[in-house]
Amino acid sequence: MDNNEIKTLSNYRLEEAIALYNISKYKGSSNRAYYAIFHSIKAILALEATDFKNILL
Repeated sequence: MDNNEIKTLSNYRLEEAIALYNISKYKGSSNRAYYAIFHSIKAILALEATDFKNILL
C-alpha cells in the first residue's frame, strides 16, 4: 500500500468513526478511530522509511 492509499484509508476510517459516533454507535466508532490512527502512524513511519513490524521492543 502506498502513502496515498494509506492516507485515503485513514480518512475513510475517520469519517466512519465520526458518523458512527454521531448515531451513538460507540463500539464501532472506537474501532474505526483506532484503525484511522493505526494507518496514520503507519504512513508517518513509511515517510521515515521505518517498518514498525521489525522494531524490537
